[in-house]
This record gives sequence, C-alpha cells and structure tokens, in this order.
Amino acid sequence: MRRTLSSDDFKRVNDLVGRPDSDRVVNGTVFPDSACWVCRDYEIRGEHIVATERSDNVEHWSLFFPLEDAPDLFLRFSRLCKEPDFVKAALTFARRFGLPAGDANSDRHKDRAESLPIAHFLRESRRAWATLTLYECVLTGDDAAAREIFAAHREDDDLFREVSDALEHQPPGLECHHALWVAATIPYSMVERLCSQKLYMQVAGRSRPDPSWIKLTWEFDNVLGAMYLQMHQLVVAGGNVSRCENCQRIISLAPPRPGRRRPRKDKRFCDDACRQAHHRSKKKA
Repeated sequence: MRRTLSSDDFKRVNDLVGRPDSDRVVNGTVFPDSACWVCRDYEIRGEHIVATERSDNVEHWSLFFPLEDAPDLFLRFSRLCKEPDFVKAALTFARRFGLPAGDANSDRHKDRAESLPIAHFLRESRRAWATLTLYECVLTGDDAAAREIFAAHREDDDLFREVSDALEHQPPGLECHHALWVAATIPYSMVERLCSQKLYMQVAGRSRPDPSWIKLTWEFDNVLGAMYLQMHQLVVAGGNVSRCENCQRIISLAPPRPGRRRPRKDKRFCDDACRQAHHRSKKKA
C-alpha cells in the first residue's frame, strides 16, 4: 500500500524537533521562530503573480510565522501543482503565505518578493512534490514509482535528471537508494542557501544570568526557505522518531498534554486501531 505523508507527520516532527526544549508546547507551537512577509493582496498580471504594493511600503505588508502558523506548509505547497486550476490555486496560496521566491539557482533572495513568474511558481511546486513523493517511495520501498518520478521530473531539477540518466545504466532495485539521497539533499541544499541559525539571549528578568537564556533560532530569507526547512526537519528526524508498524506514520513521543508523562520510546503503534489492524494482517498472512 502506498505510504503518503500527511499534515500530522509535519506537525509532529515540528513539535519534536522544531524547538530547543523537551516539553511539549500547547497546540504544537514551536519556539523560537522566524517570520516571512506577506503583502495585503496579490493579483495576476500577464504571466506573473504580483504584489499590489511595493515592498518599501511596509505598512501594507504583514508578518507570517510559517513554523508556528503552518507547520505543514511544504506539504500544501507541493500539492498546488496537482490542482486543476493552478493559477487560481497559486494566487490563493500567495495571498495567504506570500510568494515562494528565491530558487536554488538564484544569487539574491528578497524577503518581500513583489513578483514571481507563474511558470517559476509551478516549477517550484513540482520540485517540492517530486521531493516529497520520492521520500514516500522510500517509506514504502516502491522502486518502480521512484524511477517514474525521476523520469517525469527530470526538467524540474538537475539532480532529478542526473539520477534518471544514471538509472538507465543500473539494475532495478537501487531506485529507493537514490530517492532517499535526493529527498534529503534537495531540502538540505535549499536550507543551506535560504536559511541560517542565529544565536540570541532571552532575558527573563532574573537578577543573575541563567544559561537557559541562550537560544538558537532559525531565520529564512523567504517562505520558500521556511517550507524547505520543514521538509529538511522531517527527513533528518527519520532516525530519531518512531513510526507506526502498521501505517508508518510518525508516532509523537511528546506528552499528550502539558504536564503529562511522555509515551514510551518503544511504542510500536499510533493507537489501538493500528495495533489491531496489524495483528489482523499478521493472522491473514
């Protein structure tokens, strides 16, 4: 059965690795966080999606906190390319989250992007979808699907093309090996270009300094960097999180509510339903 990533996967990883302390934060909010700029409105002009206000008119731009407000934004963005009316879907996305400007091949990244070609927007969404789906292929061990994705998206990223060409000269069975490497490499390279970590001191009003005042936070040039940071965190958490033996979804090891005891680290299933389904499948086998 095909294993697909859900919003819960991103939210659980965000809750587990997106903050410096070990206590669960109410409603999955991460801390610390960084923000992106969103114009009060966007419109279609020819082949571009354009902000209705200039970037220097700061009073017409608002701050959006992607890691806190939309921890599954990479997932949402990747699905845009599958919408029957992509232009409408992209405009709706931009009005809520801003423009995903600043791809891996550009030298400059604006934190308040005023315009983006629709074709560029689509290409970014297709690359995100392929990256996400390759990771899903790894979770299910679907070599054939991974090969198809590399071939279908060879124009969306040089790495897809290189792997697709290499697979033509390799025996079957290595596709998921390549898929895992690519699904990790693309988010990592985007985070390296569009994100940075900053150190700051959070003074809590005590008379004497406390080592806990020192915090490490992520900053990103734009919403594209924030989205790839979400995917990067999900991929690198692969060896540090538990997955349900039945559905392969990430099992949250955080307490169900603040102050409650954490679940056991050797927990094997999401819930009783998955446990029972797993046992039924074993009996049939």
